[in-house]
Order: sequence, then structure tokens, then C-alpha cells
Amino acid sequence: MFAVPATALTPEQLAQRWRELAPVMPEEGRPELDEFGELILAPLPTNRHQRIAGWIGTRLQQTLGGEIGVFAISTRIGVRVPDMCWTPDASRFEDDPAVSAPEICVEVASPGNTQKWLLEKAAAYLAAGAVEVIVVELNGRLRYFGTAGERTASQYGVRLDLPG
Repeated sequence: MFAVPATALTPEQLAQRWRELAPVMPEEGRPELDEFGELILAPLPTNRHQRIAGWIGTRLQQTLGGEIGVFAISTRIGVRVPDMCWTPDASRFEDDPAVSAPEICVEVASPGNTQKWLLEKAAAYLAAGAVEVIVVELNGRLRYFGTAGERTASQYGVRLDLPG
């Protein structure tokens, strides 16, 4: 069997590749890179998906202060873009992509996501420095993750409800 040896890029190499591709990235999707630097173009999220992400971001900011945003983050599985992020100070996210994750990263499931993929992204954000990852499943269930695993509630004491 023919096999091609492939080595994942370092975070620095991923960041360089991201910056090289930035001027030519398509505008009709949500670009990310896999761990080898391959461009992945996910379809734009639905309006409901964006509404949920925005709602959570607003609630995080109302409760915790700080800043919310959508940041490209260099992780062990490539450059990934959570649906929403929260941090007390976004000034450290001026580099594109950021070399570390914000304190809270939020992933809102899309119909094409598998449970395995959502948990892999959560683990990658945590490994990149996130303190908490919130995963919103298709059925509206909220799951909270920290470096020690899944929690029953937010470490930050945030109580979230989703828009109707």
C-alpha cells in the first residue's frame, strides 16, 4: 500500500501558513486550517447558529465584563475559529492567528458535526490555553469542559439559557 508520510506543522508554521493564505481566503465560507496546513472551508453557519453564538457571547460579556469576539486560534489540530470567545482582555489576540486560546471558547454544533469532532475541538482549545469550552449541541443541551474533563456547570459561575 502506498503511504505518504505527513508531519503536522508546528504552531509557528501554521501561523505563517495562515498569514500567507489570508489575502486569498474565500469570503463565502468560514476558513480554517488542518494540522498539516490544508485549507478547510466550512459553509457559513445558519442564522440560528449565529444567533445562539451571539446570545451566548452577549450573556458572557454581561455577566463577566471583558470582551467577546471570534478569533482564529493556532491549536494542535490546526488553526480553528470557535463560534464565540470571551476574554477579560482581547489585546493579546491582535496576532492572526492567536498563539493561545481565549479563556472561554464556545462551539455551537452544526448538523454536519459529529460528537467526536466537537470534543476534539474542545480538547484542542483547552490544550491551547482555554480555561473553559462550552459546547452547544443540536438539541440545545449545553456542555461545559475544563482541563479535568466535563463539568456540570460553568467554572465562571455563568448561567446560560438559549434564545427561544
